[in-house]
Amino acid sequence: MLMNQITKERIFSSFSVTAFLGFTLFVFGPSYIYFTNALEFSYTYSEILKYCLFLFLAAAIFLGLIRTSLHYHLSKMATLPNPTNADLERGFTVPQVAEKHNWTEPMVWSLALEDKEDLERFKEVGWRLRTWDQWEVNDCLPREIHGNDSLPG
Repeated sequence: MLMNQITKERIFSSFSVTAFLGFTLFVFGPSYIYFTNALEFSYTYSEILKYCLFLFLAAAIFLGLIRTSLHYHLSKMATLPNPTNADLERGFTVPQVAEKHNWTEPMVWSLALEDKEDLERFKEVGWRLRTWDQWEVNDCLPREIHGNDSLPG
């Protein structure tokens, strides 16, 4: 008895979403097509509306049952353990964790760098921030070009 009541509550709670989707697809859509091309149809709107409402109810019930059963079964699934994060917290390196769990290194890096600021990520990856003096931007062009008046413009 309790299971039936829970199922009824879940169907009712999911009905609004499925009703919106079904009404849009099976009532508003065909109605729009009918009213924009009314002269091309040999049927009246009331004849078409019966079938649209039937399709809407069938789709709403069908989608509601699918959503309810998925919600029920997914909620029963156990929470997956997260050994990858545990291994990273224990001090294993990213290549070691990737090899252990048969993952690619970028996948492990994305977990390792999750919820960190950019500077922390740079430090973890081993990237250094360099100042402008170390980038040697001023040596890109010869000094003669900077002071040459013969350039156009």
